[in-house]
Amino acid sequence: MTFFLPLSLVAKAFRT
Repeated sequence: MTFFLPLSLVAKAFRT
């Protein structure tokens, strides 16, 4: 799941 890594970053950016 290599997409899970960037996905987490994107989710954090949206949760900011």
